[in-house]
Parts: sequence; C-alpha cells; structure tokens
Amino acid sequence: MLTAGGPPPRGAVSDDVLWADFARWSKTLPRLRTGESVDLGRCFVRRLLGAGVDSGDATRRFERVLDLRTRTVERERLYWDTRFRLGGGPRDPLPLLVDAVAAMRPGRALDAGMGLGRNALYLASRGWSVRGYDFSREAIAGAQAAARQRGLTVDAVLSTHEAFDHGDGQWDVIVLSYSAIGPLDAAWPGKLTTALRPGGLLIYQGPARLGTTAAEVRRHWAPLSMLRLDVLPAGEDWLAGGDQPTVKFVGQKPRR
Repeated sequence: MLTAGGPPPRGAVSDDVLWADFARWSKTLPRLRTGESVDLGRCFVRRLLGAGVDSGDATRRFERVLDLRTRTVERERLYWDTRFRLGGGPRDPLPLLVDAVAAMRPGRALDAGMGLGRNALYLASRGWSVRGYDFSREAIAGAQAAARQRGLTVDAVLSTHEAFDHGDGQWDVIVLSYSAIGPLDAAWPGKLTTALRPGGLLIYQGPARLGTTAAEVRRHWAPLSMLRLDVLPAGEDWLAGGDQPTVKFVGQKPRR
C-alpha cells in the first residue's frame, strides 16, 4: 500500500496535483477481507514519509485531501469508496440502536447510508427484514460480503439519499447513523416521518454544528415524539475524540 500508485509529487503541490495523486493512489488499493481494517490517513501519510516528504507536510497534505474531497460528489464517492475498501468505520452496532429496539418485535427496517452494514447486520441477526443503501459501491460490496459470511440476509442497494424511494408507511425502524444527513437538514423530517409506519421509530446519531440545541432538534423533527434526545458537546463513535457536538435521538411517529 505504501508504494502503490507510483511516487508522490515532491515540493510545493497544488490542490489539483494533490487530489490527482490521492485519487491515483487510492484506486490501486486492494479491498481488505471482512473484519480487517487500515486507517486511510495513516496509510497515506506513511506513503509520503516513505518517499521522503517532510512529516509536517505529509500530515498537512492529508488534511488538504479531507477538504478537497468535499468539493464534488465524485470526490466524496472516491474518498468513501477508499475508506470502505480499507474496512473503515466502527464494527459494533450503534448502542443507541441496540437499546431502542431491545423490546421491539422484529419488523421492517431501513438503514439509510449504511456504510459497511454494522447496524443492518445487527438488525438482521435479530430477525428483522432489513434494507439498506449507500452511495459507495465499496460499502455495498462490504456489507454484502459480511452478510454472506454471517449467513444473514440484508438487501443492500446502491443509492443516494435523494434518489432512494423511502416510500409511505413502509418501515418500523429507520436508522440514520452518521449518514451525512444533518440533524437540522430541512429536507428530511417530513419525508422520513411519512416513510415510517404508525408507531415506527427513527433512530438518529450524527455530528452537529456548534451551538445546536436540543430545543432546535425537537422543533425540527416536530412530526415525531421524542423518546430520547441528547446533544453532547463532543464526538462519539465515528468521530470519537473530536470536539464536534453529537446529536442522538429516538423519535416515534404517532400511532394515529
């Protein structure tokens, strides 16, 4: 992995040259076996160090990659394809999800932005009928491989949030776990509440902007009755150790 894609550029590097180097290198990386993982940032920096790039410059280059990836959907997809190919992300199901469904009878669940499928696999292991989607081909391939390895059935499909048909009254549970849908994004409360069956749960956890309050989140998701709502001052799970706030909630659609 350290020599894949040819030697990196030396000296001052423009944004275009840096992204082209990252893209060329990332496309040569092998897909790891289910359960294996390598940290993408550390791997990229070690490659640069091995080619003689200064330690500070190597770290700054990866920080620039993290910014450059946000510029287009295509770059985001390439970045996440690479992270998932290297087994990126937490392995265990979201504790918020585990607690929320503990006393529920298995039904139909949707994992929106499923990544490698940790939450979908957990639900399937408890007898739920699960569908999940992600915009990353590597995420879908990894989730399908993990399901086969564990003898589970998960319907994993390639889609973006915007393109997926969430339906009307389809789901007993919808999971949004670090899914790139922000807690105050305007497009989703109505659509996702409609997609739930009466009494169904929306289980949400993800980062929020500084200053986000529980009252704001409650108002924004007003179609739902909040069974649990926390706004924490620091990162958890995917973003553990960071200082970006975390929003987590379990909202229930009215039964009538």
